[in-house]
Amino acid sequence: MTSPLAKWFKITTMTQRLRKSGIRDDVVDAAETTAFGRHSDRVLPCLARSLDPMETVQRMLEGRWHKSVGIVVLTDHRLVLFPLDPSPENLIVVDRQDLISASGELRRGQGVLKISYRTQGDTMSAEHSITIGQILGNQAQTMAQAIVDMLAGV
Repeated sequence: MTSPLAKWFKITTMTQRLRKSGIRDDVVDAAETTAFGRHSDRVLPCLARSLDPMETVQRMLEGRWHKSVGIVVLTDHRLVLFPLDPSPENLIVVDRQDLISASGELRRGQGVLKISYRTQGDTMSAEHSITIGQILGNQAQTMAQAIVDMLAGV
């Protein structure tokens, strides 16, 4: 939806900016349904380039984990936590088969998403969980349900 002032002043929407810069359609479609700040716009081209051409973005949201703000992206192959800062230690990639569970809730007016996953080592596997906070609206619950549905094969 575009406001009358935006039409008058020719303010471009996020969707228009992303399409103009050549971002993949699935990333643009997921971004359209996501509420996040304008500072996240600059990471979307990097995110789109880092995705495999064969995977499709299903859902995304903006949140905070490990003192880093970034975009959480659910594709049909994996879950990617893509930080706004370029530090590789905050980049988390979890393959679909390593996801265990997800839950979302609203706490103090902001969403919190909890994800459990396993990592495979040479001799053993370990279970981890990550909590992503400062999520606007009900996006945490929606993302959690999308992950649960993916795990159930829906």
